[in-house]
Amino acid sequence: MKMWFYAINAMLNGKKRISNRQLQRETDVRYKCSWRMLNRIRTAMGNEQKREMFEAIVEVDETYVGGKPSIDKDKKRKRGRGTMKIPVVGVKERSSGRMRAVVAKKDSQNKTLTGRQLIGIIRQACKAKTTVIADEFPGYRILDKHKECAHL
Repeated sequence: MKMWFYAINAMLNGKKRISNRQLQRETDVRYKCSWRMLNRIRTAMGNEQKREMFEAIVEVDETYVGGKPSIDKDKKRKRGRGTMKIPVVGVKERSSGRMRAVVAKKDSQNKTLTGRQLIGIIRQACKAKTTVIADEFPGYRILDKHKECAHL
């Protein structure tokens, strides 16, 4: 049991990652055992089905992730919406402080952060009758039409 806690701790606190060989040396187990431990930990960390749904009051906001845009002499650098950066939507529960971040992918019309996408992300993260606090982004107006959550 201590080996599992050590392996999880090594994965979470490592600057980059921990290799199977490194875990094998540090815990004095065989290579197959260290590989299996790390593989099962990675699978458990990525398991979406066992995540708990948020309830009560949640905050929703979006950000754009990516490097600085290349310098064009003819154009100004854009920031925020309208850039080529990837949008990430974060949902945070106020009472517990738990958070979930989801990458907003393009829809069939090649648009990102539409109201339908935002309501889909919120439905995946929150239970019914959840109070959603969001900024004045027009994509959140769709929350006012849906009766399953209250929008502030």
